Amino acid sequence: MAKRETSVPVRVCVYVDPPEGSAVEYLSTQHGTQAKQILRNIPRKYGKYGPIPDFDHGGTFTLQDAGRLMELLTWLQANVPNHHVVAFGLWDTQTLRRARWVPLAAPGEPVDCEVEDSTPLNRWKRISCSVCKWPDEKLQEPYFVRSSVRRSSHEIFLGVNGIAVVRSRVRELLERVAADQLDFAPVAIAGRTRKVEADLFAMRPLHLIQSSTVHTLTRCPSCHHVRKYDYATNIQIPLLNRFGPPEYMIARTEPWMVSKDELWSDVIMAGELFAYLYNHSVKGLLWPREGGYLSSANESPITTHRFISDDYASTKDRMARKKWQLR
Repeated sequence: MAKRETSVPVRVCVYVDPPEGSAVEYLSTQHGTQAKQILRNIPRKYGKYGPIPDFDHGGTFTLQDAGRLMELLTWLQANVPNHHVVAFGLWDTQTLRRARWVPLAAPGEPVDCEVEDSTPLNRWKRISCSVCKWPDEKLQEPYFVRSSVRRSSHEIFLGVNGIAVVRSRVRELLERVAADQLDFAPVAIAGRTRKVEADLFAMRPLHLIQSSTVHTLTRCPSCHHVRKYDYATNIQIPLLNRFGPPEYMIARTEPWMVSKDELWSDVIMAGELFAYLYNHSVKGLLWPREGGYLSSANESPITTHRFISDDYASTKDRMARKKWQLR
C-alpha cells in the first residue's frame, strides 16, 4: 500500500529589502554581505533548493515539512533583518482532496455589496457587545443581494462577512453532509420588493477558525472579538492558527471589524467537502489555485479524517481525473 502523506512540502522565497538605496549598494555593505550569506545557508538548515536558483538578495527553496515553517519564521526574525517571506504549500490534486482547509473560491466580487463602492447591502440590526459595538451576526431575513445574481447561471457566489450565497441544489448538497454546521436565510433582490427568491439562500458557517498568530490581533476586553488586525506585511503565507476539531467540515475564518457594517471573514472548507461539491459539478465553484492553508500552530495541513460517507459521493469522480500541481 502506498504511503499516505501527512504534510506537504512548502515553497519558500526569502529576500532582503534594503533599508535604503539599491540592493546592489546594500549588499556591498558589511550587513548586506552577512544577510546574503545567511540567506545562502537557509536551505542547508531547513530544506533543499527548488528549481529556482538563489538571486542577489534572496533565495527560493523547498521546505520539506510544513511543520517546520514556524521554526523557520522564528529563525529569520532573529537572524535576517528587513526580510520578506512568501510561502505556499506544493499541493497537488490528491493532497488538496485531503487538505484540512481550503478557501471557498467563486468568480466575481461579493454579490451582497454595491458595485460602485462595495458598500454592504445588509445592515446589522443589533449589537452583541456594548463595549466595542460588535454586531449580532445573525443572518438578516431576507438577505439582500444584487440583481445580477438572478441572471447568473452560477450556483454559488461570494459574499462578505463570512457569508456565501447558494442555489437550492447546493443547499441540498451541503445539508446532506453538514446541516448542523450551517445557517441559511432566504434571499431577496436589493432595491425591489422584499419578495424572496425561491432558488437562492444566504449561507453562513457556524464555526470559527482562529487567525494566524504571526499577525497582531487587538481584541475587545469584554467580548474578545478582534477589533483590529495588523498584518505582518513582510509575511505572505496562507496561514491559520489551530485548525479546530476534526469534525468541522466548513467554517469561517475568525472575523475582525472593518467598519460598523462590515466584518472581514472568509468561508473555508475541508478539501474533502470541496471535492464533494466539485464532483457534483457545482457551477461557479472555482479551483483553489493557491492550495490549502498552513498552520501557525504546526498542525498538519493534511487530514486523515473522513467527513463524507460514500453514500453521498458522486458517481463520477471528476477530481480524480484532474491533473494539477502548485509549483
